[in-house]
Amino acid sequence: IGSEGWDMGLSLWAPTFRESLLYDANGMLISIVGQYWESAMASWINSIRSDITRSQTGEIMQSVRSYWNSDDQQWTISSRSDFIYNDIGQLSQIIDQCWCTWDWDNPDYQWRNTFREDYFYDTWGDIEDVISYSAEQTTNWYPTGRARPVYDNTVPYADLLWPVSTIDQRYNFDVEHIWLYHKPIQVFYSDYDAENGAWVETDTANFFYSLVTLSSVAEQDGLGEWLLYPNPAGEVVQLQGPQTGGVVLTLRDLQCRTVLQRPAVASGPISLAGLSAGLYTYTLQAGGQMRHGKLLKN
Repeated sequence: IGSEGWDMGLSLWAPTFRESLLYDANGMLISIVGQYWESAMASWINSIRSDITRSQTGEIMQSVRSYWNSDDQQWTISSRSDFIYNDIGQLSQIIDQCWCTWDWDNPDYQWRNTFREDYFYDTWGDIEDVISYSAEQTTNWYPTGRARPVYDNTVPYADLLWPVSTIDQRYNFDVEHIWLYHKPIQVFYSDYDAENGAWVETDTANFFYSLVTLSSVAEQDGLGEWLLYPNPAGEVVQLQGPQTGGVVLTLRDLQCRTVLQRPAVASGPISLAGLSAGLYTYTLQAGGQMRHGKLLKN
């Protein structure tokens, strides 16, 4: 992913910054390296880096951020985020720490708490409260902010075409593991008034929707003659293609989470049981070739 800036002297667009994304064998993001363009040297220079540790089932457990130390010519760790889940797999807490010191006269570098978010869920499984805390230059947590979503429980989340950008999620890895079941309509934001010991509402976000009737989806060209059908689908889909094996099917929801991944065989049934109705993206991969498309499940 790259960005460019207008060079007034040369009257052209010139590279400024880029990010390289690394994925594991299951298509899960595990590393991001940022570099800036040094025009005097005509080369890319390392800048920042994030390395992600995942559980065996794909949940993000930790993200470690580093910066490039040009003097030592190596990556230097600066901060990290730890992701904690409850007994049923819901994200319950994110704790941010820095590798730092509060006393520059007598440096004592160690991992120190800086920021925390606690997640709370309603009986439907939707997030009903997110509370933020700060521990800057202290050993105690102090509440700072709060977000309280409101939902329309008559509309399933699966019925929404939700424009979640993978670019916006690059440093918000918690988004991968936040699952909504109903239509969000509002979010109330508050700041904590420490003097009076109370939350003070500061802002409100409102969600607006347009009615869309979706009857079918178009496929993208790619891996030979392979076709995933029927589309729209019910509880089972099949693959049509020239090969008898060696193809891996990956199905993701609109929040970019992998909901199904398995080796696929031509004409072999693939169960979609347990998946909510809605729109999914799929990837067929065989060797160095890939085919991408969309699948609508009724």
